Amino acid sequence: MAHQISRVKYFTAVVEDRPGEAVRVLSQVAGLGVDLLAFSGVPIAPF
Repeated sequence: MAHQISRVKYFTAVVEDRPGEAVRVLSQVAGLGVDLLAFSGVPIAPF
């Protein structure tokens, strides 16, 4: 299988630490028809 390298746009977002918040944001992204290649969730420490 041949490898393929693609240039993609990269965006970040910080969401509230509440159950279901990431699902809410990702549902809005899907509703806009965005072709999401990957998603990564990483907790961050409070400021």
